[in-house]
Formats: sequence, C-alpha cells, structure tokens
Amino acid sequence: MTNGKSELSACSLVYELIFVRFSLKRSGEQIDDRIVEVHWDPKLLRWRMMRFRDDKPHGNHKSVVENIIQSIADGVEKEAVIVELPLKIKQRR
Repeated sequence: MTNGKSELSACSLVYELIFVRFSLKRSGEQIDDRIVEVHWDPKLLRWRMMRFRDDKPHGNHKSVVENIIQSIADGVEKEAVIVELPLKIKQRR
C-alpha cells in the first residue's frame, strides 16, 4: 500500500478490529481464532464489522486484503460500469 488513502484504510481496519475485540471481550463471547467480515463505511471513513465468518477456516492472504483495500481506494467510474457490465453478463451466458 503506497498511497495515503490505502494506508488510512488499513489503519481504520485495525482500529475497527481493536474496537470490536474490546467490545466483544466485555460481552464474554469467544473471539480468538475467528474470521471477521468487514465493509468500508464511506460516511465514517472506516471499516465496520458485519459478522463473524465461522464457515471459513482461514482468513484471506495479506496480499488479497491489500488488493481489496487498493481497489476501494481507487474506486470505479460510472462509465466503466456501464461499458463493462453488459460484456460480463454476455460472457456468463
């Protein structure tokens, strides 16, 4: 991660996970060795926990997480979606 946006995103993810860990620790729920699914909240500019992924035995590799964060930071233009979406739909048929 080389730009400020993705570094900020990674920092906010760490913050969210620390906050969730603290909150859940107080609740008494077992949290060690569990996968957490998160989503980016553009209004708060931070990651938010969605749920535990107890169906997954392992989390994503670090490189996958970094690529996802970079994709979010890069964004996508409306015009690109309008052009690419019909092509993707045709490929699946």
